[in-house]
Amino acid sequence: MYNTLDNTPLEIDLVAQANTTGWSIDGGVAVHDSCNAGIMYLSTYPIIAGNSYAFSYQIVSISGGNVQPSIGGTQGEPRLVAGFYTETLLASGTNPRFSFYSNANCRVSLMDIKVVTVSNITKQKNSIVYSEITNKWITFLSTNADAGVSLYNRLYTFKLGRMYVHKSNTDSRMNIYGTTYQSVLKFTENQNPTQVKTFQSINYQSNQLLITTTDGITTSLGQVSELVAADFLQDSLTDGITSVDIYDSEGVYQSSFRRDKRVDLNEGDPLKGNYITIELINPTGGGVLKLFTVNVNSVVSKQGIR
Repeated sequence: MYNTLDNTPLEIDLVAQANTTGWSIDGGVAVHDSCNAGIMYLSTYPIIAGNSYAFSYQIVSISGGNVQPSIGGTQGEPRLVAGFYTETLLASGTNPRFSFYSNANCRVSLMDIKVVTVSNITKQKNSIVYSEITNKWITFLSTNADAGVSLYNRLYTFKLGRMYVHKSNTDSRMNIYGTTYQSVLKFTENQNPTQVKTFQSINYQSNQLLITTTDGITTSLGQVSELVAADFLQDSLTDGITSVDIYDSEGVYQSSFRRDKRVDLNEGDPLKGNYITIELINPTGGGVLKLFTVNVNSVVSKQGIR
């Protein structure tokens, strides 16, 4: 908007006026003149298409129009009155930028913007168990009950309006709130932790076959391996029609460790390190698991010998 006296020539630089958007910066306040509707871009903050951004701003004063934020092709709410506003927008378009459009006389301040981080990690919810006998917290359970109470040496918990009794001496001990789980045992063998060892084999006494989970064996050197049912196979009996696989000898299951699978399970490097971590799992998931002993066999690694 321009003012002049009657019959007084006024020279206007149309090239300069064509380039203006009506926005200017006065300290920490963005000021817009309604004579030139236009857009102000924030060029110092990187915007990536597909990410969501939360931002806040204050319209100190406004008249004769509106203020509207955008991120790329996604437009926010047009604002007609002064106030403090927060919004979250999904950046869209090619090379998106954060911007404000206005056709009003306005003053905007306190602009803040940050990317909204969305975590896709699903964390296991655990219940912490306290022992009145030892007077301390003793373990974590993967169950997540709504409430619980002990009565006459039994534990009762409540889940989604139903009551469950624990340790009821049935074969369905791994059935938790209607879902049957496999028995999993994870442990670390670190006897003589100052020595680097070559791990050779594992044997255990149990009433059921246990194998490792996928990548269920790791060493302190970062090696990875695993054991499947066939690794514990001792014998196969057949009458020509029916075959029976024997995995144990008098209740003892044993297997040599396979090699570092990062190279090759059969031809890779032997498993070495100060310690080894093993995660055993019941592949069938049925019946009551009874595990008596676990033994990991190793020898001292002969280093520096050519």
